[in-house]
Amino acid sequence: MDANRSNLSEMPKVDYSFERQLELTRIEQAEIGRQEGLKEGRKQGREEGREQGREQCLEQINVLNSILINSNRMDDLIKSTQDKEYQKQLISELLG
Repeated sequence: MDANRSNLSEMPKVDYSFERQLELTRIEQAEIGRQEGLKEGRKQGREEGREQGREQCLEQINVLNSILINSNRMDDLIKSTQDKEYQKQLISELLG
């Protein structure tokens, strides 16, 4: 029996005070808030990236269209509006 009491006295004491409980709750809430903030930040970053991608795509198409018009390549212009793969090929060839 003395061995059991010895083991109990060696166990670390757990602080269950009200202040400690509040502190742990605040820490948990802060971590939850941090995780939510990171999630929202990633979402916003993806949205901004998509918007930038759309703008770049429109810019490329406008430049391609201008080149084709200025080069009097109307057949290529028409075909590129109907065939997206052909459009990508022209963008690669003419805009590098």
